[in-house]
Amino acid sequence: MFKNISNPKFSGLAIKSVLGGRSVPPSKDFDIIWMKPGFCFRGQWSVERQSWMSPSACSKIPRVKVRYCTNEDEELRVSVMAASYGKKNGMWYGGTTTGTGAWSRTGTRKQSVAESDAPPPGGGKPASGRVIRIINNMDHSIQCRVLLNLRTTQPFEEVLEDLGQVLKMSGAKRMYTITGQEVRSFSQLRNEFADVETFYLGSLVVAPALSPGPSAPLPIESPIRRSRSRGNVAAPPLSEDMRGRRARSKSRPRVLYAPEGEIVRNSDYTLLEVLKEEPIRVTIRGLRRTFYPPIHHAPLDNSPPEKKLQLEWVYGYRGTDTRRNLWVLPTGELLYYVAAVAVMYDRDEESQRHYIGHTEDIQCMELHPSRELVASGQRAGRGRRAQAHVRIWSTDTLQTLHVFGMAEFETGVSAVAFSQLNGGSYVLAVDAGRESILSVWQWQWGHLLGKVATLQEELTGAAFHPLDDNLLITHGKGHLAFWNRRKDGFFERTDIIKPPSRTHVTALQFEQDGDVVTADSDGFITIYSVDSDGAYFVRMEFEAHIKGISSLVMLSEGTLISGGEKDRKIAAWDSLQNYKKITETKVVFGHHKQLMGLAVHPDDEMFASAGHDKNIALWKGHKLVFATQVGYECVSLAWHPNGGALAAGSTEGHLVVLNADAGTHVATLRVCGSPLTCLAYNSAGDTLAIASQNGSIYLFRVSRDGFSYKKSNKIRGAQPLTQLDWSLDGNYLQTVTADYDLAFWDIKSLSPEKSPIAMKDTKWSTYNSTVGFLVSGIWNNRFYPMTTLISTASRSTAHDLLASGDMDGYLRLFRYPCASPKAEYNEMKVYSGTVHCARFLFNDRCLISTGGSDAALMLWDLVDD
Repeated sequence: MFKNISNPKFSGLAIKSVLGGRSVPPSKDFDIIWMKPGFCFRGQWSVERQSWMSPSACSKIPRVKVRYCTNEDEELRVSVMAASYGKKNGMWYGGTTTGTGAWSRTGTRKQSVAESDAPPPGGGKPASGRVIRIINNMDHSIQCRVLLNLRTTQPFEEVLEDLGQVLKMSGAKRMYTITGQEVRSFSQLRNEFADVETFYLGSLVVAPALSPGPSAPLPIESPIRRSRSRGNVAAPPLSEDMRGRRARSKSRPRVLYAPEGEIVRNSDYTLLEVLKEEPIRVTIRGLRRTFYPPIHHAPLDNSPPEKKLQLEWVYGYRGTDTRRNLWVLPTGELLYYVAAVAVMYDRDEESQRHYIGHTEDIQCMELHPSRELVASGQRAGRGRRAQAHVRIWSTDTLQTLHVFGMAEFETGVSAVAFSQLNGGSYVLAVDAGRESILSVWQWQWGHLLGKVATLQEELTGAAFHPLDDNLLITHGKGHLAFWNRRKDGFFERTDIIKPPSRTHVTALQFEQDGDVVTADSDGFITIYSVDSDGAYFVRMEFEAHIKGISSLVMLSEGTLISGGEKDRKIAAWDSLQNYKKITETKVVFGHHKQLMGLAVHPDDEMFASAGHDKNIALWKGHKLVFATQVGYECVSLAWHPNGGALAAGSTEGHLVVLNADAGTHVATLRVCGSPLTCLAYNSAGDTLAIASQNGSIYLFRVSRDGFSYKKSNKIRGAQPLTQLDWSLDGNYLQTVTADYDLAFWDIKSLSPEKSPIAMKDTKWSTYNSTVGFLVSGIWNNRFYPMTTLISTASRSTAHDLLASGDMDGYLRLFRYPCASPKAEYNEMKVYSGTVHCARFLFNDRCLISTGGSDAALMLWDLVDD
């Protein structure tokens, strides 16, 4: 294996070496250190130049790394070595008299397997642990995966003995790769064999010149064996591809153990841990992420949970982007819609019924003349099931009777209406697409009777005339027109408001004699009558509300009800007495902008919500306890553990504190200039952690009552943070970034914890993070698309259920832990947009969810499946 080189000189030295039984091509250069007593030379021999090169030149063209030793006769022995040495800050490392030195390639280092599987947040030093597969060389059927602590102070030889005990071997002395290269130290595992995952353990030492025999079997793939004798064995020659793939350490001295003061540990894990489970790798947005299993956790059960979600209550009312959304049923119930749910609210019984047949947000609705059937149209979503269409359903049984319009509507249905004279046999529908196509259907059979493009950019609504089933009226921005449908299916158009007009007609009703009543965005109500020639003219106009009017309802006795959009008032007018005002009242509270902040009481069935409408509201059961205007758009909310204080984070970086008992304002603090996307108290309630969109975490000391706050520290980060959890002992935080990277933070050292393996056994007070081993089953699940992005997650108080919401509006209930893509679940689809937040109440009887574009806040009962 060696070719001795006698009498070496500094010039004219002919170097020949046999490596792996083959001669080295003359184009190969050698990094060489030649030593004899009292003298050490470092340099590179160039075969082409037939001369020594200076160390500075050596660092530029390193080719084959060599390791050598000299005997007393000054004979130089050369062999290949792939250790991690080189030049750094003008100093050369390696080549010591211990014979363990070599040279490293300069340049960019390829990440090791351990680092690429679990990259530390923001980069940094390699992880302290390494997961490898070990195989008994005497019996290849005995193998397992283990976690090695590379920071241990235990000698490498003792580690091999421990590994041998795991594999039921006695006296394990050697570790080899599948190519037969011997592993002799932790540093080799970190550097030279960083991209090797499988190793063999043997117990005997074989002389270098001997081939492995039956007494010491090696893996079938291994052509040679290396020993620890004084004469080193040459390893197989390395191809250019192998050298290109090999991981190299940066040019720095090899330090086997880090100083104890620099090691940050969550808990002391043993030198050697046998992994009962494989690490889980999840692909999110095209990037693979690895999560390591804790040693102890509840057994995995992929069956669906024994509980399912049943909608109990829908809070609020959708009035911000709809003009007709309130009816009274014969039962006295109020009918309206929120998100993809049609709500029937009984004010006397304080109860709700829900129709949940839609798969996307309801955009329009109309009550049948019989007042027993409803037509509702939805917007278009992704996938065939989410196409825009119209559904006819019963208010009594809540059963769907007919569905029509699949593949007919472009982006949604902006208006529906029943005909009056023929008993509601016709339904009109307006496409929300660019051409605003008006169509008429015979809904019992799903027949399309005719359609016409209105070409109106903002068409707000449409209706049949009560005295003619072939006369339709459409209205919108600068638009009020009649459409006469002929027998051949064509339409004739007559404009009541001549374009161009700045008037935005927002609502439409009819008097008993057929006169048209309209409301507009300026707060005016206008009545149009017909002259003797059949032409419409303005009979009366008056200001009813400050700015816009959102809806009109004409009651049978001639009373007109109007709803103000800005003044939030409902007014009654007597149409029989020239629309004299009868009364007015204030509308009940409801969030009317994006709703993202949600927090549950620590020991009561109460919860709080905070939204972009600058309101913080507290709810108990079905009732609003209080609503407080805070002056800032809120995106996050947390409840102090003693239950007395609420803390909200704003889009402008303010922390707002309320008294949770009275709803009064306590304090406002400026934290930073970025949105405070999530915040949480530790279990003791004496520290508040605030995660910001700028990537930093701000720590505040909190008084016992939760009313006094003092900034204590800041941990700098780089990526926007979206979720936050405290460890049970209050020493660590885990956060999730906007790119779904899981990061850990040490509160005491105010620094990131760069080893995910070291944090795998940490117990978390809450689990609201959307990524991690114990929640990995909600990603890449085989039962829904791989591209699904999870927006929220919540672990139940009893640690047996996991709720998740995604950006497609699905709310799912899993068993916890959930660590398999085969995990089954129970799901509900009630939002067309993102489910922003979902949380279990303290006793796990109910779940609260927020989401969609209409500030929908919903309460779900957990009932037996």
